[in-house]
Amino acid sequence: MIKRCIECNTERNYPKNYDHCPMCGGKLEKLSLKDYIMAMYNRGTPVREIASKIHMNNLSVCDVVSKELAKTNEIPNYVQEVYVEQIKPLVSGKEWDGKLKPVKEQLPTECTYETIAYVADMARRARKVSHEEMVVHINKAICEGRSPEEIMEMTGANTYVVEREIVKMIRENGVDATPYVQAEYVNDIVTKASASDWDGKLRTLKEGMPEDCSYLTIKAILAANAL
Repeated sequence: MIKRCIECNTERNYPKNYDHCPMCGGKLEKLSLKDYIMAMYNRGTPVREIASKIHMNNLSVCDVVSKELAKTNEIPNYVQEVYVEQIKPLVSGKEWDGKLKPVKEQLPTECTYETIAYVADMARRARKVSHEEMVVHINKAICEGRSPEEIMEMTGANTYVVEREIVKMIRENGVDATPYVQAEYVNDIVTKASASDWDGKLRTLKEGMPEDCSYLTIKAILAANAL
């Protein structure tokens, strides 16, 4: 926890139970770690020096700085922009396991881990935005009453994501469940799910229904009936 001594203005990462400065005995006041890091960064303090002062890992400090500067699309001063385009394909594919060392080994020696971590974080944010955009398209298709198969083909989403969004849209937005249920099983499922002895498990309902009754039908009926 970052604290500042009100007497000598020493700022350090002290244990939580430290109330007085070990240097002069003055009272310690809590500081926001993020604000402290950004204050030092804005004063031109190198991230490695910041990390050393507060006893944190270099990459953890870089993560704080990167997230703050991302709000203004500013590139941190420790990023070696000359290597950014080389790094992007190495950290953007599904085959990347998230480890920085194998990426570092494919780049010039002078390329830093801080630069690699920054580009990897950029790639993660891009994937998140892409997923959010995909969900928007899925939900639009659900509102149009398109089938799960159509939605998967249109958006490239997998079965799990599509069915999750269908159930969510039915339960939270009142979307018509009709296109997503096998009508012949509605009454039976509602009856079983309303019984006092139902254990709340989908599997129990599935086992009590004909084999061709799908889990999507069960989940959609439960959502439509607030069960």
